[in-house]
Amino acid sequence: MNNPNLLEEITDNNARSLKTLTRAIALSQGRFSLILVRCNYKSLRSQILQRLHQESNWDIPELILAPSTTTLYTGILDRFDSQPLKGLMVWDLESVVALDDLLIATNRVRDRFLSFTFPLVLWVTDGVLRKLRRIAPDFFSWMSTPIEFTMPNNQLMALVRENADLAFTDEQKFTLDAAELKRIQEDLRNQVEGLAPEIEAILSLILGLIQFRENQLDEAIEQYQASLAFWQSTNQFDRSGVVLLNIAWAYYLKGKDYRAETRNRIRESIEQFEQANSSDFLANHSRKLGELLRQLGEWESLERIAQKVAKIHQSQGETRLVAQDYSFFAEVALKKDHWQDAKQQAQQGLDLLKTIADPHPKILGVCYFILAKSQRHLGQIKDAIANLEHAHNLGENLHQYDPSLYVEILAELRTLKFEQAEYLPAFNLKLEQIKIENQYGLRAFIGARRLPPAKQMINPVSGERKTVPIEDAIQEFGREKDIEELVERVKRRDRKLTIIYGPSGVGKSSIIEAALIPVLEQTYFEGRDILPILVRLYKDWVATLAQALTDTIQKYHSSLGAGLEDNVSKPQTNQQNPPSVKSIIKQLRQNEHQNLYTVLIFDQFEEFFFDNSNPSSRREFYDFLHQCLEIPYLKVILSLREDYLYYLLEFSRTTDLANFDTNYQHILYYLGNFSTQDAQDIIQGLTNRSQFTLESDLVAEFVKDLAGELGEVRPIEFQVVGTQLETEKITTLNQYRELGNNPKQKLVERFLEVVVEDCGKENERVAKLVLYWLTNENNTRLRKTQVELAKDLERDAKKLDLVLEILVGSGLLLRVPGVPDDYYQLVHDYLVSFIRQKYQAQSLELEEERERSRKFQKRVLFGSVAAALMMTGLAITAGIFGWRYQRNYRELKISMKYSDIANRCLKNDLPQEESLICKNPEIQESLANLQYKVAEKAKAAPPVPANSPINIPLTEIEAVNLINSWLQAKEQIYAPPFNRELLNQYATGKYFERSIDSIEWLERYSAYYTYSSSIVEAIGNFSRQGNQATIDVKVTQDLILHVNSGIDHTNSGLSTSLYRYTLQVDNGRWKIANIEEINN
Repeated sequence: MNNPNLLEEITDNNARSLKTLTRAIALSQGRFSLILVRCNYKSLRSQILQRLHQESNWDIPELILAPSTTTLYTGILDRFDSQPLKGLMVWDLESVVALDDLLIATNRVRDRFLSFTFPLVLWVTDGVLRKLRRIAPDFFSWMSTPIEFTMPNNQLMALVRENADLAFTDEQKFTLDAAELKRIQEDLRNQVEGLAPEIEAILSLILGLIQFRENQLDEAIEQYQASLAFWQSTNQFDRSGVVLLNIAWAYYLKGKDYRAETRNRIRESIEQFEQANSSDFLANHSRKLGELLRQLGEWESLERIAQKVAKIHQSQGETRLVAQDYSFFAEVALKKDHWQDAKQQAQQGLDLLKTIADPHPKILGVCYFILAKSQRHLGQIKDAIANLEHAHNLGENLHQYDPSLYVEILAELRTLKFEQAEYLPAFNLKLEQIKIENQYGLRAFIGARRLPPAKQMINPVSGERKTVPIEDAIQEFGREKDIEELVERVKRRDRKLTIIYGPSGVGKSSIIEAALIPVLEQTYFEGRDILPILVRLYKDWVATLAQALTDTIQKYHSSLGAGLEDNVSKPQTNQQNPPSVKSIIKQLRQNEHQNLYTVLIFDQFEEFFFDNSNPSSRREFYDFLHQCLEIPYLKVILSLREDYLYYLLEFSRTTDLANFDTNYQHILYYLGNFSTQDAQDIIQGLTNRSQFTLESDLVAEFVKDLAGELGEVRPIEFQVVGTQLETEKITTLNQYRELGNNPKQKLVERFLEVVVEDCGKENERVAKLVLYWLTNENNTRLRKTQVELAKDLERDAKKLDLVLEILVGSGLLLRVPGVPDDYYQLVHDYLVSFIRQKYQAQSLELEEERERSRKFQKRVLFGSVAAALMMTGLAITAGIFGWRYQRNYRELKISMKYSDIANRCLKNDLPQEESLICKNPEIQESLANLQYKVAEKAKAAPPVPANSPINIPLTEIEAVNLINSWLQAKEQIYAPPFNRELLNQYATGKYFERSIDSIEWLERYSAYYTYSSSIVEAIGNFSRQGNQATIDVKVTQDLILHVNSGIDHTNSGLSTSLYRYTLQVDNGRWKIANIEEINN
């Protein structure tokens, strides 16, 4: 209760109890005593303590217990052991989640409290007092009669009305909980016969709000309805409007099936507000009202409400609410396709939010999103992407308030990235979108990915977030029995080590992250909090484990009550104090001394053996594990694929395990497939949470198809096929059967198509071939390294990095650790038959084309090389290769075989029996380049004039200077930015065209030259006739050819050669028309 006028009356009514408390504390100075204070109301307790501080000179600290508190004695000891105290007040026992466990532990260590030299004052409610008597009788026996503070009837009424005012005007400041409300109701009914209808209506409203916050939506609606009846009967339109708005929100959160009821209630609410004719009241609730209208797409109503309240918010100086009004206007404009108006309104909202110290992430996200969408329609793609990235960077700050909005932002950004050919960033955004949808219950299935822990969004009305009940999460996950057994293993003293094993794709990582760890974090055992530490990376396992330990302990500290973590040790590592096995062991022992129960979880442990191939590094880990197993209240869990289980024999062979149970039947825990009944139950749970409702007959047939002859359902297949079922919105048995005789196969094929499309149009062929090459004719999976796949792909190998990233990220491929290179493998055998059926024809066609290409290329290349040798031997300076000096020949020799064939295809200069070679993909690419160059050169290449002027002077020195200048310019011509305009200043005719060929080859193969030095010396033989001249020079060059981020050493280095330059006048200046090497 916040009304200061009530303080005097309340404390007068409780003056005797206050004096008793003061005297009890005074008489207990210097020794331990236990004082019990019974008080059912937080507001009353605050005021009594205020009066206590005013009337005494004591500085008595307060310990406020957090809901996660598990022990009373250690909490006091850790914080106050070294401090001299006059006394200690302990609050909020009623808020402790595991109160029974706390009281049991307190009763067990009762005698330890005698070490304290100060009075301990426990503030309890009636409910806590009953539990204290029953669960901790020995501890309770030390207490004297409880000192009681009560609230008289008139103050109870005032408390009710004060909370009613908050419920109607500023709901987020409303803090009453269910237990306190129940005590108010009991006390009122004990003191008064028959409550006034208004008080009953207020109590119903307050109870409805509390139930709404607890997500008890049906119960909340019932209470709201009871309250609404009174306000409507007394024509209190403003209060009726508020209650109707609350009912509308409750129906909205019940799901899509209740949208009609939601719309009806919000329209009634608006009518009541308008009838009340109170713009201020409407403005006060515009956030709740406008947000719900936005979610429902009621744009006309939203615009009308925003227009009514915007001026009020401006006059009140409510900057955040004005910014939200702009976001409403912007969204209405967007829905009307008024792009410029939407852009302007969203920008104004953002400009206002930038003036606020802590802008609300939801309003920020909406403004960025609308601004980006309007910019996209206005063709301002770069700006749109930038603003979507701003919204994306809000991350959890945004999606905890509105996961649907965050998902829209991800989808829009992904589309733009994909259109810009940024396929990997687009794919990563898709993965994040699927993860967020699954976490918040917007999607039932997640595909071939690790399941994330479930999350609950912040209540849009109250601003509170409740965690997903762990029991619900486990039930949806479908591994209740496994989780129970694993938790039991953690608790058992004779199970120091547990090894979880099973086939690939069975869900080992998912069960650890989404179920086991959340359960352990909420488990209290033998007076200790359980602290699970997860490790998945092993290249530097010491640093990884040290960081995971630090992060987990810090997270644990943040969950404790105020001050409880002060004396809990935290790992200290820095550059001067790097992590080590010794420091980790030290911290783990400290955990045990601080009443923590540590569980080290090493997931995907098979990777440890590949990242640590050196026996000495493995031995270091084995020794560390041995030390861990000797620490009390510490357990170790290893998780790995069953086909790598034999690696653990090395551990048992090299490590002394005499003191531990080495019976593998006790250590190993197998995780297998789902039974058909389990699979049906899991699907039902997943679809219920996501509101993706499936007919029961469809679920039964779907599971039957998944089980097949095996009689069991593979978790990964269940997720993959279920994802496609959800994507295509198949919810009935008839829709499922319309897919054909084998619906499961059809869905898997479509899933494959979607993943291949994610790679981008120009990479789809590579993705299909990679998938096919990872299978064989026996319908089994192959393992191949990236080097092996690249060899098969030849010229398309540069696309392989991207394709493998996406295929692994999608869950279709596994990256299997190997030495010296990792291998790639399909995630499961069941995919093999689908892939071979779908992509076999394409692979065969490619092989046939390659064979025809190889035969024909032999003939073409033989003819080209023979002609080149003949021409060189005869020292003829004009011919097929005479125009190119040796360096340029090296640059083009790789692409020559394709360009020669393409040139003949372009001229139809092939016999009919050999013309099929023109369909080869590489030849097609060269042919397209040739056709493009013919068109470009017709526009760009400078023509050689028929009658060039002959009176432009050129001396030998000027010719040498021209060549020197040319060699310097090559740094910008044969390397980015590949300056073609600069080339045009130095080259003409055929040499210009051939230099363009060189540039295009360099660009195509991600190659370029660098030059460190060039020296030109004239050696005579300079002559000039009209518009042409020739000069022989000695050129010394030091150059490097860079190809695909590497160096081509065969075509790099320092060289000196003699060249004959042919120079020609073009457009009034001397240029290079030809270069030939004149010595070997």
